[in-house]
Amino acid sequence: DGQSLHLKKLNGRSGGSRVSVSASVPLNGELSGTSVSARVRGSSAAELLSPWTTQAIMDAPFEVDFDSVFEPPLIRLDELEVRLAKNKLHADLQVLLGDEGPALSGHINLSGKRAYRSLNALGFTTQLPDESFIVESDVKVAANGAFSLDDMDAQLGGSDLSGKLSYSPGSPGQLNAKLHSGKLDFRFLGKAFDREVQVDREEEVSSSQLNSNAPLTTKQLNARLIPDSPLRLD
Repeated sequence: DGQSLHLKKLNGRSGGSRVSVSASVPLNGELSGTSVSARVRGSSAAELLSPWTTQAIMDAPFEVDFDSVFEPPLIRLDELEVRLAKNKLHADLQVLLGDEGPALSGHINLSGKRAYRSLNALGFTTQLPDESFIVESDVKVAANGAFSLDDMDAQLGGSDLSGKLSYSPGSPGQLNAKLHSGKLDFRFLGKAFDREVQVDREEEVSSSQLNSNAPLTTKQLNARLIPDSPLRLD
């Protein structure tokens, strides 16, 4: 049209990933109004992200679709769709490019089949039950790491939770929440407590054995503070 450069369906491949990109760039020398649409498919999310993160990522097939518009200082992400294994994210987001770093706001809808496995694959160790989950909320993430979830509705297995929460980093960090639940299943907390009690009992038994004349196990021998090899005293 003489005002913008249009690039349609530029296709590429890297390893097991495929990407298709369409873009529209104004010819007036300004980036404002630039739009990009992308479709990314692949067989391994871990392979795709390994050059940019050392965090353990679930090694599963993935799909990413989004439409974006650059309107300085904002980048608008419309209809962001992410699929990783059986987990799905739909979001409409705005990214503010500020002097202190990017800040994010928008609305998310996240769902999946196995909460514990999904978080564990992302490097988070939790005691959540490995059940289906849904989280829908307005979200804000500040450049300093503070975040808030407003008008949140969440389900985890047979439990439900709604309300809002916010976190502010610091020493110590501050977490504020106002939540409501019609049904909350605490059985997974009982299982986690049972596991902690079992660990404590094993440590007590190990300690009593060390304080008695009973023969030491190989594991206890290896844990002794005094080494077996002679020390050189020069």
